[in-house]
Amino acid sequence: MLWEVIAVIATIAIFVLGQKLHRSYLIAYIIGLIYGAFWEFSAESFFNYSGFGIYVWRDIPLAILMLWGAVIAGSMLISDVLQKKFRFKNKKWGRLTFDTLTVTAVGWFLEYSGSHYLHMWTYTAGTYGSLLAGMPVIWLLGWISVGVFVLTFIRTYGDLIKLK
Repeated sequence: MLWEVIAVIATIAIFVLGQKLHRSYLIAYIIGLIYGAFWEFSAESFFNYSGFGIYVWRDIPLAILMLWGAVIAGSMLISDVLQKKFRFKNKKWGRLTFDTLTVTAVGWFLEYSGSHYLHMWTYTAGTYGSLLAGMPVIWLLGWISVGVFVLTFIRTYGDLIKLK
């Protein structure tokens, strides 16, 4: 039940920090939930989760889905702060660069921490190729693609699907 509590705290923290920045991260959080559900259901056989209290489906914990929303929205929040501090001449390339680097760094850190230190999951044997720092390289490429595609989607279409 610890990870479910942490997921709720992370979710609340994203929205509180977003209010301080005068920006809503609700759409990013919801799209993070949707993408996380897609990812977790499609990659269910590659992970063995442990230590969770509530599972949505077989081996997919509710906390992991909530944390997907928090990671996507939190990465956008961090990227927004960095973009204000370090300005690119070309705003679109600056946004893409900060979004991709931020979500890749956050995702890679959480991937490593979750699998090595927090023991939230293990990778199933024989399903991955080369490793980088004890983790499958394919997950690093996955986090880069999240930055390029998911965050770009949210930035591009987020205004069209605002919730009021």
